Amino acid sequence: MSSEPQLEHGRRVGFEPIPIFDHHVHSDGRNADDYEWMALGGTTTVMVPCTSGEPHPSRRAFRARCRRLLHDEVHRAAVYGIDAYVALSVHPGDLADEPVDLDGLLDELAVQLNHDRARALGEISLRSGSSLEREVFVRQLVLAKELDLPVLVETSPDPKCYSEALPTYLELIKKSGVNPELISFMDMDADKWRPLATLGFGPAGVAVSPASDPLFGVRRKLTDTEVVRMLDEFSIEHFMLNTGFHFGSADPMGLVRVAHRLQVRHGMSVDEVHRLVDETARCTFLTDERNS
Repeated sequence: MSSEPQLEHGRRVGFEPIPIFDHHVHSDGRNADDYEWMALGGTTTVMVPCTSGEPHPSRRAFRARCRRLLHDEVHRAAVYGIDAYVALSVHPGDLADEPVDLDGLLDELAVQLNHDRARALGEISLRSGSSLEREVFVRQLVLAKELDLPVLVETSPDPKCYSEALPTYLELIKKSGVNPELISFMDMDADKWRPLATLGFGPAGVAVSPASDPLFGVRRKLTDTEVVRMLDEFSIEHFMLNTGFHFGSADPMGLVRVAHRLQVRHGMSVDEVHRLVDETARCTFLTDERNS
């Protein structure tokens, strides 16, 4: 008699553990023990994007923030057996007050992006839509173009704000001359991806987790069922899944739990799920594999 579990209608439940590259984790603002849970779930690699620090940090303070991610955070992950990479940027949260040493910050960013653990520029976004934010956005895209680095673009969780900002994003991306294939929009869902689907952008980051009712949820995550519905409309190569966790309520096992459900609940193949949770992100952000 087979020892494999059966569903009530006789369909075999198949599950195979898959190595995971979680490409969008703000783990530097969380307890290091999250890494242990992630490692237990099969996460082998992560990428930690830059987020806002103090408003208008000096070049010296910005350098210290970059080094904290490149050295301290990489070390924290390594203690738990996880290989960590970093995305660096001047975040719009850094531009909350004036004046700002914009040239100094961007010069320092260019220096830090040459570190072998820096594999993307990001996250970048528009918050107020000010002329300063637009200038920073374009200049960072130009820098990514010069360095041939992928870019993480943060998007608003509010559908109305996203829709209003999208034309400006597209205008500034065109102005920068960067190859759209280098740009990955984060926190995507089917509605947000629909106007971008045919424009030649890189794979979109989709934050996922089983359904929950968090007391302090900052961004909503897609469930396994919503991922499947999205894949019914769009091709699998457009997406890469992540936990997207941050200082709000978030499950460090959210990605592996969704990967598990995609196999056992929805019958997705190991190859399909591996593509969503590891392969596409690895080819996008790890330069040697992206260029091979």
